Amino acid sequence: MEYDPPAWLSDAYRRSENLLVADDTSYRFMISAVMCCSATFFREIGGFDESFTRYGGEDWEMAFRAYNAGAVLAHAPLAVAWHDGPDWAERGDPTWPRQEQAGQRRTLARLLPESVRDRSPEEAGGPAELVVVWTGTAAIEASRLGSAVRELIGSSLRPLVHLDPGELGRAGLKAIPRVCTGPPPAGVLARALDVMTLTGDCEPAADDLVRVRDRLRSGAVGRVHLHRPGSPHPVLTGLTLRAVHRAARWQAGAPEADLVEAFFGHADL
Repeated sequence: MEYDPPAWLSDAYRRSENLLVADDTSYRFMISAVMCCSATFFREIGGFDESFTRYGGEDWEMAFRAYNAGAVLAHAPLAVAWHDGPDWAERGDPTWPRQEQAGQRRTLARLLPESVRDRSPEEAGGPAELVVVWTGTAAIEASRLGSAVRELIGSSLRPLVHLDPGELGRAGLKAIPRVCTGPPPAGVLARALDVMTLTGDCEPAADDLVRVRDRLRSGAVGRVHLHRPGSPHPVLTGLTLRAVHRAARWQAGAPEADLVEAFFGHADL
């Protein structure tokens, strides 16, 4: 028997022109019964997350990382698969589908940023959506640095803040969640949506980060510079990590080019 695809999935493909118009929530329309990519790309993003122990969700989690790594999504309507019976059906216990869906949501809540997934109130949280890398802070008085970082991590954006080694102890920030030292690990950048970099005595306010984040989230540009009156250089630069990862993949072929600019453009605030 041939089963029709669920209406919500067909509607999504129609609205997105078969994923030609995609964003960082479109991972939920990638179904791994028929899904392919190059072996090189599969290895680059780490393949499927093997921490999944229950039915479903591993294809969505991988598709999110793929898109965030710069992949172009596409739905091929003629690609079909044989599935032995309709999904979620004939599992014995009629409560099984609901239990499995709840478990899937909990797992995805642990692995996907909050704004890109459907969630219930008890499934808030997840990986940091925004990573702030603040270097060259040695000249900032310790209490001022500590206060500035606490304001950032206490804001609605809840960023993960990375400082230079030694700055946590100096600013009284040791053992405070969401404050780290050194460069962000690749695993963090694979799941975050944006990264903002700042150097020295700029002390950004949380509202500054919100302005830059909102401009990035518009989808129109890959990089945003925030300027202060009288300053010759931006005090803060924000980038979408999709832009960063996609540009890095092609950088070897154009080592002198600014591919984030060429592919995605920038805005000044």
